[in-house]
Amino acid sequence: MYGCGFSTIALGDGVIDIKGVCDVLKDREISSSTLEIIGSEEILTKSVKYLREQGF
Repeated sequence: MYGCGFSTIALGDGVIDIKGVCDVLKDREISSSTLEIIGSEEILTKSVKYLREQGF
């Protein structure tokens, strides 16, 4: 199942609720967090676009 662990797919294409996770983190007193994205330039571009569309 894609999106469950390490796979080279764009954010938002898998089963993990990335927006939900980011929303929860925004509501906490966390000064910073890290999200690692790997893959081709196309995957990275699509992932960045998805994050920006979500307001991150």
